[in-house]
Amino acid sequence: METKSFLRHLCFTVSLLVIFTTGSGQRPGIECGCTKYGNYVAPAGKSITAFEGTSLNEGYSPDNKYSLFVESANPPNVVNISVIYRNRVIFNESNRATGWGFSPDADKFVMHGFDASGFHWCRLVNLNPDPSVEGEQAVAFTVIPPTIVSSSKIMFSPRGKYLVYSAIKGSDRDLLLEVFDATNGLLVFDGSTTSMVAIPSSGKGIAGWGFSPDVKDATFVYAFLTATDRYALIVKNLKSPANEYVVHSTDNQGDAKWFFSPCGDYFASISDPPGSDPVCLLYPTNGGSVQGPAAATGWLKLFTKADGHYIGYRDNTTVKIVDNT
Repeated sequence: METKSFLRHLCFTVSLLVIFTTGSGQRPGIECGCTKYGNYVAPAGKSITAFEGTSLNEGYSPDNKYSLFVESANPPNVVNISVIYRNRVIFNESNRATGWGFSPDADKFVMHGFDASGFHWCRLVNLNPDPSVEGEQAVAFTVIPPTIVSSSKIMFSPRGKYLVYSAIKGSDRDLLLEVFDATNGLLVFDGSTTSMVAIPSSGKGIAGWGFSPDVKDATFVYAFLTATDRYALIVKNLKSPANEYVVHSTDNQGDAKWFFSPCGDYFASISDPPGSDPVCLLYPTNGGSVQGPAAATGWLKLFTKADGHYIGYRDNTTVKIVDNT
Protein backbone atom coordinates (compact mmCIF):
# COMPACT_ATOMS: atom_id res chain seq x y z
CA MET A 1 0.00 0.00 0.00
CA GLU A 2 1.40 3.40 -0.90
CA THR A 3 2.30 5.61 2.03
CA LYS A 4 -0.07 8.45 1.12
CA SER A 5 -2.96 6.04 0.71
CA PHE A 6 -2.07 4.38 4.00
CA LEU A 7 -2.04 7.69 5.82
CA ARG A 8 -5.34 8.73 4.28
CA HIS A 9 -6.99 5.62 5.68
CA LEU A 10 -5.11 5.74 8.96
CA CYS A 11 -5.59 9.37 9.88
CA PHE A 12 -8.44 10.14 12.21
CA THR A 13 -10.38 13.34 11.84
CA VAL A 14 -9.36 16.10 14.24
CA SER A 15 -12.72 17.57 15.14
CA LEU A 16 -12.98 21.36 15.26
CA LEU A 17 -16.12 21.41 17.36
CA VAL A 18 -17.69 18.91 19.72
CA ILE A 19 -20.80 19.73 21.73
CA PHE A 20 -20.90 18.42 25.28
CA THR A 21 -23.71 18.05 27.78
CA THR A 22 -23.61 17.80 31.53
CA GLY A 23 -25.49 15.63 33.94
CA SER A 24 -25.29 13.61 37.12
CA GLY A 25 -25.48 9.89 37.69
CA GLN A 26 -23.65 6.90 39.05
CA ARG A 27 -21.70 5.62 36.07
CA PRO A 28 -17.93 5.79 36.63
CA GLY A 29 -15.44 7.02 34.06
CA ILE A 30 -12.96 9.80 33.55
CA GLU A 31 -15.73 12.05 34.87
CA CYS A 32 -17.32 10.51 37.94
CA GLY A 33 -21.05 10.06 37.41
CA CYS A 34 -20.92 11.09 33.75
CA THR A 35 -24.21 10.46 31.95
CA LYS A 36 -23.33 11.59 28.45
CA TYR A 37 -24.82 9.03 26.10
CA GLY A 38 -24.83 8.82 22.34
CA ASN A 39 -22.34 8.24 19.57
CA TYR A 40 -18.62 7.81 20.12
CA VAL A 41 -16.54 10.75 18.84
CA ALA A 42 -13.18 11.12 17.14
CA PRO A 43 -10.18 12.33 19.15
CA ALA A 44 -10.09 16.12 19.02
CA GLY A 45 -7.78 19.08 19.38
CA LYS A 46 -7.89 22.85 18.91
CA SER A 47 -5.54 25.09 16.97
CA ILE A 48 -4.23 28.25 18.62
CA THR A 49 -6.53 31.12 17.60
CA ALA A 50 -6.54 34.91 17.57
CA PHE A 51 -9.61 36.62 16.13
CA GLU A 52 -8.89 39.68 14.03
CA GLY A 53 -9.81 43.10 15.33
CA THR A 54 -10.66 46.34 13.57
CA SER A 55 -7.04 47.27 12.86
CA LEU A 56 -4.16 45.34 11.31
CA ASN A 57 -2.32 44.82 14.61
CA GLU A 58 -5.34 44.11 16.81
CA GLY A 59 -6.84 40.79 17.85
CA TYR A 60 -9.07 39.15 20.43
CA SER A 61 -9.28 35.91 22.38
CA PRO A 62 -12.35 33.65 22.25
CA ASP A 63 -15.37 35.45 23.76
CA ASN A 64 -13.39 38.72 23.54
CA LYS A 65 -12.07 38.22 27.07
CA TYR A 66 -8.60 39.52 26.18
CA SER A 67 -7.36 42.05 23.63
CA LEU A 68 -4.15 41.50 21.69
CA PHE A 69 -1.87 44.11 20.10
CA VAL A 70 1.17 43.19 17.98
CA GLU A 71 3.52 45.92 16.75
CA SER A 72 6.83 45.91 14.91
CA ALA A 73 9.85 46.57 17.10
CA ASN A 74 13.61 46.85 16.82
CA PRO A 75 15.76 45.12 15.70
CA PRO A 76 14.12 43.90 12.44
CA ASN A 77 11.96 40.75 12.65
CA VAL A 78 11.10 41.51 16.28
CA VAL A 79 7.53 42.21 17.37
CA ASN A 80 6.11 43.59 20.59
CA ILE A 81 3.15 41.57 21.87
CA SER A 82 0.72 42.95 24.46
CA VAL A 83 -2.28 41.19 26.01
CA ILE A 84 -4.85 43.45 27.69
CA TYR A 85 -7.53 42.52 30.20
CA ARG A 86 -10.12 45.21 30.99
CA ASN A 87 -7.88 48.04 29.76
CA ARG A 88 -4.88 46.78 31.75
CA VAL A 89 -1.76 45.27 30.16
CA ILE A 90 -1.18 41.93 31.88
CA PHE A 91 1.47 40.64 29.47
CA ASN A 92 4.05 42.40 27.29
CA GLU A 93 7.06 40.94 25.55
CA SER A 94 9.25 41.70 22.52
CA ASN A 95 10.59 38.71 20.60
CA ARG A 96 10.99 37.12 17.17
CA ALA A 97 7.52 35.60 17.15
CA THR A 98 6.08 34.57 13.79
CA GLY A 99 2.86 33.05 15.14
CA TRP A 100 0.60 33.39 18.19
CA GLY A 101 -2.86 32.67 19.47
CA PHE A 102 -5.13 31.81 22.39
CA SER A 103 -6.38 28.55 23.85
CA PRO A 104 -10.05 27.54 23.38
CA ASP A 105 -10.77 28.59 26.99
CA ALA A 106 -9.02 31.94 26.23
CA ASP A 107 -6.90 31.89 29.40
CA LYS A 108 -3.68 30.65 27.80
CA PHE A 109 -1.65 32.32 25.08
CA VAL A 110 1.04 30.79 22.87
CA MET A 111 3.69 32.46 20.74
CA HIS A 112 6.42 30.85 18.68
CA GLY A 113 9.04 31.73 16.10
CA PHE A 114 12.66 31.41 15.07
CA ASP A 115 15.60 32.95 16.86
CA ALA A 116 18.49 34.73 15.12
CA SER A 117 20.21 31.37 14.54
CA GLY A 118 17.18 29.87 12.80
CA PHE A 119 16.06 27.60 15.65
CA HIS A 120 12.40 27.31 16.57
CA TRP A 121 11.11 28.21 20.06
CA CYS A 122 7.72 28.22 21.77
CA ARG A 123 6.44 30.07 24.85
CA LEU A 124 3.24 29.41 26.76
CA VAL A 125 1.57 32.16 28.81
CA ASN A 126 -1.01 31.56 31.55
CA LEU A 127 -3.13 34.71 31.43
CA ASN A 128 -5.16 33.74 34.51
CA PRO A 129 -2.74 32.04 36.96
CA ASP A 130 -5.06 32.63 39.93
CA PRO A 131 -8.74 32.35 38.90
CA SER A 132 -9.79 33.94 42.21
CA VAL A 133 -8.03 37.21 41.27
CA GLU A 134 -9.04 39.23 38.22
CA GLY A 135 -6.43 40.88 36.02
CA GLU A 136 -3.24 39.75 37.77
CA GLN A 137 0.01 39.62 35.80
CA ALA A 138 0.32 36.70 33.41
CA VAL A 139 3.00 34.03 33.85
CA ALA A 140 5.08 32.84 30.88
CA PHE A 141 6.86 29.51 30.41
CA THR A 142 9.38 28.53 27.74
CA VAL A 143 8.12 25.07 26.85
CA ILE A 144 10.40 24.57 23.85
CA PRO A 145 13.87 26.14 23.97
CA PRO A 146 15.39 27.03 20.58
CA THR A 147 16.87 23.66 19.59
CA ILE A 148 15.04 22.57 16.44
CA VAL A 149 14.70 23.93 12.94
CA SER A 150 11.03 23.30 12.17
CA SER A 151 7.69 22.99 13.88
CA SER A 152 5.06 20.55 12.65
CA LYS A 153 2.07 21.65 14.72
CA ILE A 154 1.14 23.40 17.94
CA MET A 155 -2.26 22.51 19.34
CA PHE A 156 -4.37 22.76 22.51
CA SER A 157 -6.60 20.10 23.96
CA PRO A 158 -10.33 20.85 23.45
CA ARG A 159 -10.72 22.80 26.71
CA GLY A 160 -7.22 24.28 26.82
CA LYS A 161 -5.89 22.12 29.64
CA TYR A 162 -2.93 20.79 27.62
CA LEU A 163 -0.62 22.07 24.89
CA VAL A 164 0.86 19.72 22.27
CA TYR A 165 4.06 20.57 20.43
CA SER A 166 5.41 18.40 17.62
CA ALA A 167 8.29 18.66 15.19
CA ILE A 168 10.54 16.51 13.06
CA LYS A 169 14.14 17.10 13.97
CA GLY A 170 17.35 15.63 12.67
CA SER A 171 16.55 12.67 10.46
CA ASP A 172 13.19 11.57 9.11
CA ARG A 173 12.95 9.13 12.03
CA ASP A 174 13.24 11.72 14.81
CA LEU A 175 9.85 12.87 16.09
CA LEU A 176 9.61 15.40 18.91
CA LEU A 177 6.13 15.23 20.44
CA GLU A 178 5.52 16.66 23.90
CA VAL A 179 2.37 17.42 25.90
CA PHE A 180 2.46 20.20 28.51
CA ASP A 181 0.15 21.19 31.33
CA ALA A 182 -1.12 24.53 30.03
CA THR A 183 -1.55 25.90 33.56
CA ASN A 184 2.08 25.66 34.64
CA GLY A 185 4.07 24.69 31.54
CA LEU A 186 5.19 21.36 33.00
CA LEU A 187 5.86 18.43 30.67
CA VAL A 188 3.27 15.72 31.38
CA PHE A 189 3.97 13.34 28.48
CA ASP A 190 6.88 12.85 26.11
CA GLY A 191 5.90 10.90 23.01
CA SER A 192 9.15 11.53 21.14
CA THR A 193 10.60 8.67 19.15
CA THR A 194 13.44 7.80 16.79
CA SER A 195 11.39 5.08 15.09
CA MET A 196 9.18 7.20 12.85
CA VAL A 197 9.27 6.92 9.06
CA ALA A 198 8.46 10.23 7.40
CA ILE A 199 6.82 10.73 4.01
CA PRO A 200 9.59 11.88 1.66
CA SER A 201 7.40 14.43 -0.14
CA SER A 202 6.32 16.19 3.05
CA GLY A 203 8.74 15.14 5.75
CA LYS A 204 5.82 14.08 7.93
CA GLY A 205 4.92 10.62 9.14
CA ILE A 206 2.55 11.48 11.97
CA ALA A 207 -0.85 9.94 11.28
CA GLY A 208 -2.64 12.15 13.77
CA TRP A 209 -3.43 12.85 17.38
CA GLY A 210 -6.17 14.12 19.67
CA PHE A 211 -7.76 14.08 23.11
CA SER A 212 -10.74 12.46 24.79
CA PRO A 213 -14.00 14.49 25.01
CA ASP A 214 -14.34 14.55 28.81
CA VAL A 215 -14.03 17.87 30.63
CA LYS A 216 -10.58 16.91 31.89
CA ASP A 217 -9.14 16.32 28.38
CA ALA A 218 -7.75 13.32 30.23
CA THR A 219 -6.56 10.93 27.51
CA PHE A 220 -4.20 11.59 24.60
CA VAL A 221 -3.83 9.40 21.51
CA TYR A 222 -1.37 9.61 18.65
CA ALA A 223 -0.03 7.41 15.87
CA PHE A 224 2.97 7.51 13.56
CA LEU A 225 4.38 5.44 10.72
CA THR A 226 7.10 2.93 11.58
CA ALA A 227 7.32 1.65 7.99
CA THR A 228 5.56 2.44 4.74
CA ASP A 229 2.69 0.10 5.70
CA ARG A 230 2.97 -0.15 9.49
CA TYR A 231 2.23 2.21 12.34
CA ALA A 232 2.47 2.64 16.11
CA LEU A 233 -0.58 3.54 18.20
CA ILE A 234 -0.12 5.10 21.63
CA VAL A 235 -2.98 5.99 24.00
CA LYS A 236 -2.07 7.62 27.31
CA ASN A 237 -4.14 8.71 30.31
CA LEU A 238 -2.19 11.87 31.18
CA LYS A 239 -2.79 11.42 34.92
CA SER A 240 -1.43 7.87 35.06
CA PRO A 241 2.21 6.93 35.86
CA ALA A 242 4.74 7.45 33.06
CA ASN A 243 5.11 3.75 32.29
CA GLU A 244 1.37 3.00 32.14
CA TYR A 245 -0.57 3.17 28.87
CA VAL A 246 -4.12 2.54 27.77
CA VAL A 247 -2.69 1.24 24.47
CA HIS A 248 0.96 0.89 23.50
CA SER A 249 1.10 -1.00 20.21
CA THR A 250 4.14 -0.42 18.04
CA ASP A 251 3.55 -2.74 15.06
CA ASN A 252 0.13 -2.41 13.43
CA GLN A 253 -0.90 -2.87 9.83
CA GLY A 254 -3.99 -2.08 7.83
CA ASP A 255 -6.75 0.50 8.05
CA ALA A 256 -7.81 1.82 11.45
CA LYS A 257 -10.36 4.19 12.94
CA TRP A 258 -10.30 5.49 16.53
CA PHE A 259 -12.95 6.93 18.79
CA PHE A 260 -13.72 7.86 22.39
CA SER A 261 -16.95 7.29 24.28
CA PRO A 262 -18.78 10.55 25.10
CA CYS A 263 -17.52 10.42 28.71
CA GLY A 264 -13.98 9.50 27.69
CA ASP A 265 -14.13 6.31 29.74
CA TYR A 266 -13.45 4.05 26.73
CA PHE A 267 -11.11 4.29 23.76
CA ALA A 268 -12.29 2.31 20.75
CA SER A 269 -10.15 0.90 17.97
CA ILE A 270 -11.76 -0.48 14.82
CA SER A 271 -9.02 -2.10 12.82
CA ASP A 272 -8.97 -3.97 9.52
CA PRO A 273 -5.65 -5.83 9.34
CA PRO A 274 -4.71 -7.55 6.05
CA GLY A 275 -6.13 -11.05 5.68
CA SER A 276 -8.49 -10.71 8.67
CA ASP A 277 -12.01 -9.50 9.30
CA PRO A 278 -12.32 -6.02 10.89
CA VAL A 279 -12.73 -6.05 14.67
CA CYS A 280 -13.59 -3.56 17.39
CA LEU A 281 -11.87 -3.37 20.78
CA LEU A 282 -12.78 -1.12 23.73
CA TYR A 283 -10.05 -0.05 26.14
CA PRO A 284 -11.04 1.47 29.53
CA THR A 285 -9.05 4.69 29.84
CA ASN A 286 -8.88 4.48 33.65
CA GLY A 287 -7.29 1.04 33.52
CA GLY A 288 -8.71 -2.45 33.32
CA SER A 289 -9.17 -5.25 30.82
CA VAL A 290 -9.83 -4.68 27.15
CA GLN A 291 -13.42 -5.43 26.07
CA GLY A 292 -14.14 -7.42 22.90
CA PRO A 293 -13.33 -8.16 20.22
CA ALA A 294 -16.62 -7.45 18.49
CA ALA A 295 -17.09 -8.20 14.82
CA ALA A 296 -16.81 -4.94 12.87
CA THR A 297 -17.70 -6.14 9.36
CA GLY A 298 -20.60 -3.97 8.28
CA TRP A 299 -20.32 -1.70 11.33
CA LEU A 300 -22.00 1.70 11.22
CA LYS A 301 -21.25 3.42 14.53
CA LEU A 302 -20.33 2.98 18.17
CA PHE A 303 -22.62 4.41 20.83
CA THR A 304 -23.45 4.21 24.51
CA LYS A 305 -26.73 4.09 26.40
CA ALA A 306 -27.49 3.96 30.12
CA ASP A 307 -27.01 0.20 30.21
CA GLY A 308 -23.90 -0.24 28.10
CA HIS A 309 -21.69 0.39 25.08
CA TYR A 310 -22.82 -0.88 21.69
CA ILE A 311 -21.67 -1.35 18.13
CA GLY A 312 -24.34 -0.72 15.51
CA TYR A 313 -24.38 -2.27 12.04
CA ARG A 314 -25.73 -1.18 8.67
CA ASP A 315 -28.41 -3.86 8.81
CA ASN A 316 -29.92 -2.11 11.90
CA THR A 317 -28.66 -4.76 14.35
CA THR A 318 -26.68 -3.91 17.49
CA VAL A 319 -24.37 -5.79 19.83
CA LYS A 320 -23.54 -4.77 23.39
CA ILE A 321 -19.78 -4.91 23.90
CA VAL A 322 -19.68 -3.98 27.60
CA ASP A 323 -22.16 -3.17 30.37
CA ASN A 324 -22.09 0.00 32.41
CA THR A 325 -21.21 -1.08 35.93
